[in-house]
Amino acid sequence: MRQLIIKPDAEQNIYAVAEWLAQEYFPDTGLKFIESVEEYLLTYCVLTNLEFPLCKNKLLAGKKLSCLIYKRKWVIAFKYTENTLTVYQFIWGGKLK
Repeated sequence: MRQLIIKPDAEQNIYAVAEWLAQEYFPDTGLKFIESVEEYLLTYCVLTNLEFPLCKNKLLAGKKLSCLIYKRKWVIAFKYTENTLTVYQFIWGGKLK
C-alpha cells in the first residue's frame, strides 16, 4: 500500500472547504467532507498498478501532475510512485480552464 502524503496547499484547501461546509450546513458536515476525501484518496493508495495520464490542464501537466476528479466538482492534482501518492493541489473544477 502506498503512503498518502497531502502537501500543505492541498490540505489548506480541503480544510477551507470543510470549514465553509460546517458554517453553511452543520458542524459535522465539514468533518465528514474531510473524512470522505481521505477515504477516496486511500482507495487509490491500495491499488497496485496505478497508471494515470497527466492532467489536461496545461499548467498542472507542466508540473507533471496527474488528476483525479472528486464528486464531479473537485480536481485533485497528484504525483505517484511505487511507494507514495502525493497530493499537491485540491482545486474547484470550475477554476480550471
